[in-house]
Amino acid sequence: MREHQALIRRQYGYRDFAWPWTFRLSRLLFTRSWLSNERPGLLFDLATSWLLQNKILLPGVTTLTRLISEVREKSADRLWSRLSGLASDEQCSLLEELLQVPDGVRTSRFEQLRKGPVCHQRPGI
Repeated sequence: MREHQALIRRQYGYRDFAWPWTFRLSRLLFTRSWLSNERPGLLFDLATSWLLQNKILLPGVTTLTRLISEVREKSADRLWSRLSGLASDEQCSLLEELLQVPDGVRTSRFEQLRKGPVCHQRPGI
C-alpha cells in the first residue's frame, strides 16, 4: 500500500493527508456545520471532493467519518453554549419550572406542551 501511495504522490503530485491540510479541511467542515445543519453524508462528499481538488491522498473512510463527527460535535457545542448565554436568569428559572414534575402528575409541563393537545376538537386546542 505504501508503494502505491508513493507512486501516486510521485506520478500525480498528491500530498499526504496531514497538517496543514487536515486543519484546512476541518475549518471548512466546521464552517459548513456552523452555518447549516448538513447531514454527515453530504459533508463526507464535500470533504472527498475538496481533498481530490487539492490533490490530497484520501484517508480511510473511518478516518474521514471520525473527523466529520468531531467537527459536527464541536459546532453543536458552540451553538449550545451561545444559545445558553442568551437566556436571562428569569427565563432560565421559567424554563426550569417547565421541567418540574408536580406531585400526582406523571409528566412535566414541558412534556405536555411538547406533545400538544390530546383532543383535536376545539376544546382540546
